[in-house]
Amino acid sequence: MLPENIEDLQKESLIRIVDDDAEIRETLSLMLEIEGWRTHAYPGAEAFLVDDQPSMPGVLLLDIEMGGMNGLDLQIEMMERGYSLPIIFITGHASVDAAVDAMRRGAKDFLQKPVDPDRLLSSLTAAARESVLEASHALGTDEIRKALSELTDRQKEVLLHLLDEEHVRKIAERLQISLRTVQGHRVTIYRKFGIHSFRQLKDLRGDIRAILEA
Repeated sequence: MLPENIEDLQKESLIRIVDDDAEIRETLSLMLEIEGWRTHAYPGAEAFLVDDQPSMPGVLLLDIEMGGMNGLDLQIEMMERGYSLPIIFITGHASVDAAVDAMRRGAKDFLQKPVDPDRLLSSLTAAARESVLEASHALGTDEIRKALSELTDRQKEVLLHLLDEEHVRKIAERLQISLRTVQGHRVTIYRKFGIHSFRQLKDLRGDIRAILEA
């Protein structure tokens, strides 16, 4: 169920800011907190991957050109891990090709620095609503049982490894199949369960295991 007003949406969302420019992080954090949003800033992609909690709905405000892992690489890594956190790219240097690549991979918006506050807030609010709605999705026992019955034995095998939070590359190596095949199975698994992210799959983990073990 979606929050009825912006204040409730802000309580249920966390805005992540990933930028290696400390001044940008502080400016965005201050602006958003004044508007009522909760924020957490990271100096780089690596820190985000280590410390963030994917189960918390919200939005990722992401710079592209950073030291170490850049923003586009982080977007790809999140896809491989099954993270569906909406991404809004904010950059001062990216090319048109980079913007097109980011949007094709599902980015919600692509904003040039200096960012227009009204456009940022509008885009951020829409993305946060989408994230909260996705997090609120729940399946009943009968729906889970039906989804499991429609999976092949190999897909169930991949599912169990996903539930153990194994990276898709590790699953591919363990099962001696290609990375693309594992990714294809994951897409099918998500579709059968009517979900869009690993966060949602984790929420179903207890019920799935109980049904499979019964």
